[in-house]
Amino acid sequence: MLLVAGVLALAATGAGVARSGPKARFKATPKSPVVGQRVKLDASASKCKRCRYQWRMIRGGKPHKLGKKSRGKVLRYRFRSAGVKRIRLTVTDRKGKHYRRTHKIRVLKTAGAPTLRAPGAPPGTPPGQSAPRNGCFADPSACGYPDADNTGPTTALQKVPGASLPSGAQWDTGAHTLRITGDNVTVENLDIAGAVTVDGDNATIRNSRIAVSNGCSSPCGSSGIRLGETDATVTGTVLQNLDIVTAEKDPSNDNPLDPATIDTKLDHGVRNNGDLAVTADHLYIKGFAGAWKGPGTIENSYLFSQLAFDGDHVEAYLNGGEGNPTILDHNTILNPVAQTAAISLFNDFGGIGRVDVVDNLLAGGGYVMYGGAKNGTGNVTGPILIKGNRIARGRQDSHGYYSNGGEIGLWAEFNKDATRACGNYWDDNLKATGSPDSTRC
Repeated sequence: MLLVAGVLALAATGAGVARSGPKARFKATPKSPVVGQRVKLDASASKCKRCRYQWRMIRGGKPHKLGKKSRGKVLRYRFRSAGVKRIRLTVTDRKGKHYRRTHKIRVLKTAGAPTLRAPGAPPGTPPGQSAPRNGCFADPSACGYPDADNTGPTTALQKVPGASLPSGAQWDTGAHTLRITGDNVTVENLDIAGAVTVDGDNATIRNSRIAVSNGCSSPCGSSGIRLGETDATVTGTVLQNLDIVTAEKDPSNDNPLDPATIDTKLDHGVRNNGDLAVTADHLYIKGFAGAWKGPGTIENSYLFSQLAFDGDHVEAYLNGGEGNPTILDHNTILNPVAQTAAISLFNDFGGIGRVDVVDNLLAGGGYVMYGGAKNGTGNVTGPILIKGNRIARGRQDSHGYYSNGGEIGLWAEFNKDATRACGNYWDDNLKATGSPDSTRC
């Protein structure tokens, strides 16, 4: 039986602090994490201007840093052991006045998969269901959408190289790559410093972190996971509860990264060369020019594109005609760069068949979504369904997105005869966005 969730506040201390001084307040999300799960420590509710925020864990009566950073208004941290942890926040203003507050956080050994379905619903929700709420873009997980707080691994990880691997999986030291060459291979609970390639059928990668490093040969520098490295006919890949990030950058930084500091071009978090049966759930992908390329069924995942190289497209999800279907269900898909789209369908390498884009939180790019008819409608057979998506616009985070959802607008290049669209709405006021050029649902 799981322990009851809760963060138990202790009395705050503020020795030497006048009433007019800073006030420290913070919350933890989730309130009762499991070992290895990312916890968001958020001090936004503190009352202080231009203050310093310092985080410490109290063990044996002494303060210890929380990871390498241990500073900032918002800190993300993974606990490595279960039990009740005492976390102290110290807020210090420019005059040196400080205020401390300590919370207890109960860390559990295990838990079920996070529940992500939003408590709200798009306009037109049947009677008896929860009413929608606006402003979800600023904190997606508060609305049940995916972000750093409810995706990725949920238990402790073992470092690779170093961890034992099952038959059919080998570590390639020279390429910094875990290669899965056998069929029906499962790898899990790994912290991988490099990349992964899959050349076997029915591979499962779950509850792991892949920190893609620079300075190594392709595909390590270009993709976090590559499906079909030597054999593009692999099938049945399952990806669950994964962090796929760049090793050199801070994944908590939402600002577009400067390509001038990147040694090796980082193209995609996942590059699918043709696995039509791949499924992905609870993924966190950030730090690439594109989070995902190729067909796939992706659910409950966070896809964020941010690297802009000269002459390249930038999109969080791209299917360039590598195969079908494209099924995007209840994801957060963002592109802060004023280029290409959050979701792109291009018929460069083949036709665009079944596409479902349903109940996603979307924003950014030149357009929020390209519909695939770039080279004419003949290769866009569909059916394409764009339904119940929440579109964010305007300055709602540290650097802002675009007043039209995308820098230019919402939708482009849809084949009317192949597309159905309805129920898409703005995040800020819950009003209908207007659909792409299509028939109604």
